[in-house]
Amino acid sequence: AKAPPLPPRVEPVAAQVTVPQPRQDGAEFEVTLVKEAPDQPFGLMNLPTSDGSALLVTGVHQNLLIGEWNRRHPDRAVREGDVIVAVNGFSGNAEDMRSMLCRVDRVRLNVQSAYSPTGRLTRA
Repeated sequence: AKAPPLPPRVEPVAAQVTVPQPRQDGAEFEVTLVKEAPDQPFGLMNLPTSDGSALLVTGVHQNLLIGEWNRRHPDRAVREGDVIVAVNGFSGNAEDMRSMLCRVDRVRLNVQSAYSPTGRLTRA
């Protein structure tokens, strides 16, 4: 009996699957929040860093805009201890950044994650 013919050679195909990567500790990422009403809060509690150049995230309201962002973008979730290094492109002065957060309906935040690659909390 003859052996069945070999199937034609099939080249492996690399599947392109994008899986959200857990955010890199110590990395900087961007967050964009847009208010639906002028009096709607972003939901970020913050304090100036000790040198006054950035904002330390001291709390995140999960039921407000930032909580919605965190659910939609787990790879770029803002957590307590993260540092906001710029607000709408402005950086270097925490008080100016805080007042901008109060005045605008759309905000773009540059956020430095709280943990360094070594896993230790970085103090800004």
